[in-house]
Amino acid sequence: LMSLPKLVFPGGALVGDDAGFLNAARIKGSHAAIKTGMLAAEAAFDAVQAVRTSDELTAYPEAFKQSWLYTELYKARNFKHWMSKGLYLGTLMVGLEQKLMGGNVPWTLHHQ
Repeated sequence: LMSLPKLVFPGGALVGDDAGFLNAARIKGSHAAIKTGMLAAEAAFDAVQAVRTSDELTAYPEAFKQSWLYTELYKARNFKHWMSKGLYLGTLMVGLEQKLMGGNVPWTLHHQ
């Protein structure tokens, strides 16, 4: 979640693995690809119905932020950062965050 690029640009959108939607903690990405494809398709359909062409599908990133997928990725946002600090520390901290706190931690690890 912390490394997602801008999802839309004039005339197009990034979905699935192209944008980096992957829950690395669960090694799952196909459900994210399907969901983001559906969200982008709905935004594109609405744009076509409104006779809008070659503009940005701003409804797509907004719909993503309101979806269950955003919640899932938000809860797993620190996984790769913890695991980069070593197997034992990473396993301990991910276990603490995911199992004990359900991914609802008040901190976010940032990278450069």
